[in-house]
Amino acid sequence: MRASLVLASASLLASSASAFWPFSSKRFKANELISAGGLGLENVQGRVVALGDLDGDQYVDILVLSEDQRKVTAYLWQHDKFSYTQSVSLVLPSQRRIVNVVPADLNYDGRLDLLLMSEGSDQTLGLDVSLGDVSQKGKSVNFGSPISIPLSGLAQPIVLDSAGSMRLDLLGADTSGKMQLWKNTGNADSLYTVTDSPLSDRVCTLADPHSSAVVDFNGDCVADLFLTCRQGSTGTQSFQIWTRAEGGYKLAREGVLPKGAGAVSFADMGKYRLFDCLPILILGSCFVDRDGTLDLVFPGYSILHLEDILPKQSSLLLTDTSHTPPIPLPLRLGDANLDGFPDILAVTVGPAGVDRVPMLLYNVGGKKASGSSAKRSFEDTMGVQALFGHGNTTIGASAAKAGTGRRTFKPVTSGTGALGQITDARGLAFLDLDEDGTLDILVQRTGAQTGSRISFIQNNFFQDAFFLKAIVLNGACPSGAFGATNVGASFKYTVLDTSGHRSAAFVDPANQLPQTSYQSLHTPYTFIGLGRTNNYIESLTAGSSSPQSATTLEGVIPNSKLVLNPANDGTEWRKELFLRPGDWMWWVLLTLVGATVALCIVVFVLHINEKREDEKERRMSLHHINFDAL
Repeated sequence: MRASLVLASASLLASSASAFWPFSSKRFKANELISAGGLGLENVQGRVVALGDLDGDQYVDILVLSEDQRKVTAYLWQHDKFSYTQSVSLVLPSQRRIVNVVPADLNYDGRLDLLLMSEGSDQTLGLDVSLGDVSQKGKSVNFGSPISIPLSGLAQPIVLDSAGSMRLDLLGADTSGKMQLWKNTGNADSLYTVTDSPLSDRVCTLADPHSSAVVDFNGDCVADLFLTCRQGSTGTQSFQIWTRAEGGYKLAREGVLPKGAGAVSFADMGKYRLFDCLPILILGSCFVDRDGTLDLVFPGYSILHLEDILPKQSSLLLTDTSHTPPIPLPLRLGDANLDGFPDILAVTVGPAGVDRVPMLLYNVGGKKASGSSAKRSFEDTMGVQALFGHGNTTIGASAAKAGTGRRTFKPVTSGTGALGQITDARGLAFLDLDEDGTLDILVQRTGAQTGSRISFIQNNFFQDAFFLKAIVLNGACPSGAFGATNVGASFKYTVLDTSGHRSAAFVDPANQLPQTSYQSLHTPYTFIGLGRTNNYIESLTAGSSSPQSATTLEGVIPNSKLVLNPANDGTEWRKELFLRPGDWMWWVLLTLVGATVALCIVVFVLHINEKREDEKERRMSLHHINFDAL
């Protein structure tokens, strides 16, 4: 009995101490990718269709499209619960199937609205806007009844700021196939009106599906336009690059994509240029042949082959056919190891075509190629360069022959068991769960393996490197509207590494929210891996969609989140820096408090000793006085 009382008392004291102990135990401890489960989405029968900060609390929320493609449900991230909770749902009144959802501030009030794209039997794309509202100080969100705007063709429109006014327009083809602009009027009753396209008559016909994007190609911190085009009925695709010019856009370049081209992603894969005129890398996930050859086009058009990177895999999954219509799957790019170079997420398909396993590939420095590999690289480079319509092949030839200094990709095999155990993946995305400064992984699944449709993988690799998260708002509100991001904002930075080398790069992805069509699943913020550095970020330049608006910051603290909010006229920028407390913060605080207490004790002891000595001297002095008096 006495022993049980002692044990109960010890247990009570331990629980009381743990309540006041500031060092909470880590949720994930292993140095690897860890399966986090569904995080509140275990019973969801549908797919994640979009990401966004719906309630403005600086955490990424998600929108889920139901399996019948009739209903969209918002799930909000709860930091204290480390999971998503269901919020509001939205159903289209018509019987059309929802094919895409774009969360964006469409009426310029600082709150995220929803643009719903839906298909029917009439070969048109329905466009509906549901205006959003945040109530109870961000604890819940509401969306109004969908408001229909003019229809478009089946090729999904591009969301962009065509006039530099911070208001979002839509660029696409109308029901007759003519390229038009859905101009944002700012009037909630009639939010969009269809006008002529800001592009000249040389504009092409959008492909369906397409990889069109708003990307800063010429380094002026203003988003340009990349269009994926359809050429007749042959199935061949081409591209056009329209750069931002005074009063609109001008056609800067056009060419033909290789046969069978699919989704295109954009990134500065190797920091090949240090100047503002850096051409953005075009990374084609599309050049996949039946023999499993994946051609990645770099500056200089050097090519990597799939069998050299993934010898045990036969191909990559390029289209998700479980959705109606099928969704193109681009390579997902993000700096998973914070070394400053974007890595790749892709779904690999086994030789039998059954197992679909997600795989993470690190961007690593390449080695000098062997004679046969160099010859093949040279031949393929020249062939692809000819397909892109470039007459001067000097740069490409020298780059292909050199075979040195190029980046390559290496599958991550150690600590990736959580990914390798999944065999029914149908889509992937990078996102930062709980804002802890690492890129985690969202896996969309068919449910054939365990019945689960959505799984999350926590990136718990320890990285001796730094990061920066940056976001440019649209200026609709002076502060607090963290979800109202500026589509097309761009970043570039300069940093000094531990070796004293100064490096500069465009941020990956190439722009903030570069693509919004076909369930692109881009995060509302930009995640920047800085690599190892012992200094501040020397220079960070951010540009908004307004041609007159850009700002440069110096001495930015790493491992933080930078929120930039330009005024609607582009004259002033409000800057906020949110520091992320490290896991060692409480230890530093405890050390500081302990050192302070120790110093106080020393001072107190010295003070007591000093008082004793003073009292002793006083008594001796008094004794001498009394003796003299005698």
